[in-house]
Amino acid sequence: MIGIGSAERRPPLLRIGWRPATEPSAADRLLAELVTWHVGTTLPIRRRCARCGSAAHGQPFVEDDAVHVSLSRAPGLALAAVSTAGPVGVDVEPAGRARFPGFEDVAAHPQEGCREPTQTWVRKEALLKATGWGLAIDPRRVWIDDARRVVSWESHLPAPDRCWLEDLPLTAAYVGAVAVIRPAGARAG
Repeated sequence: MIGIGSAERRPPLLRIGWRPATEPSAADRLLAELVTWHVGTTLPIRRRCARCGSAAHGQPFVEDDAVHVSLSRAPGLALAAVSTAGPVGVDVEPAGRARFPGFEDVAAHPQEGCREPTQTWVRKEALLKATGWGLAIDPRRVWIDDARRVVSWESHLPAPDRCWLEDLPLTAAYVGAVAVIRPAGARAG
């Protein structure tokens, strides 16, 4: 597990964890453990779907948004994040998953270079999860530069300079990314 943004006297602003997953509930258990580790107590994690309002599926959340949470699954791996820095999104895919003919047509911004399609995909999906919209936003409308900065996206989304994006040091078999949307007026860095 990784803690990012920690200082001697302050808890980390972001915690990320991953582990092998052999059953569907592994990601949910990892997220619950990460929330408990981050805040020091067990908090109930619920679901909400921004599209239909269902509580049976959709983005995980902690009541009153005490912390922001995200999770992702790939065959054999669970990935989760907890943030007090702002809304968070994570995504993981098997390495090479997005290397298929036509990837650029469904996921690349017209001005975006796509040297490693799977890395491009997990970065975009992590960002879109952090917004709460997920793939309701067309990933072709999201332009990320080589320095992992959001250059442009739809105008109703947070200002691009509020987005922090990082690739994750997973095993060679997986590619992952984490994104945090900082509050308006927060310092970059």
